[in-house]
Amino acid sequence: MPWRDGRPERPEVHQRKAGAGFTPAQTRPAARRQTMGWTTDIDLPRGSTLKAEVDKLLTFENGEHRSKVLASSIVSSTYYAAVEQHGINGYHAIFAAVILTSTAKNRYGDRSWGYKDMSEDMGPYRYDCPARILDFLTPTDNESALKWRASCREALHRKSKCKTLKAGMVIKLHHPMKFTDGAEIDTFKVVERLFTRGFAFDHGGRLYKPSKAALVATGYDVMTG
Repeated sequence: MPWRDGRPERPEVHQRKAGAGFTPAQTRPAARRQTMGWTTDIDLPRGSTLKAEVDKLLTFENGEHRSKVLASSIVSSTYYAAVEQHGINGYHAIFAAVILTSTAKNRYGDRSWGYKDMSEDMGPYRYDCPARILDFLTPTDNESALKWRASCREALHRKSKCKTLKAGMVIKLHHPMKFTDGAEIDTFKVVERLFTRGFAFDHGGRLYKPSKAALVATGYDVMTG
């Protein structure tokens, strides 16, 4: 979240606490609106990208304090980054930044963007962080960060598991899934789709097509096949 009123303009990086913002005020772009933790209506320069602009938020140096992005990615409008920070007394850590983003375009074609910044120690409910970013992170004893990292690893495992689906498999979801016809189903047989690539899921002679994201979020076990 943005630094609250009364926080120092040059925060001591080595004293970053759980739940605290991590970008100094002087590195933030001028914005026209701040509401509910969001900073919005920031101009997106022509030729630049949303990812590049967010990278800039996390890159700064003032005195003995340095911060830079080692790796970053935007997944479904959520920005993830491995951020390396150095501070006084030899402080060094690489933690995960998790930033919600939004973009907009006005009738003249000008683009703007907004963000709400968090970090892994705030327990954000976004778990699509790529493995290459998780691999950069230094050890931590923060419970929220540990739980978040474990949830991201589990999500990666589930995504990898979805790639192994084959026609003929019978799968059982960890929780029943509700569909638009009112059915709540937890067991399917994987079948090949006609005319299009991919699979459909048969239950009692009816075909369903849950999204990959839904399968990943729900989780499943292969019963046969």
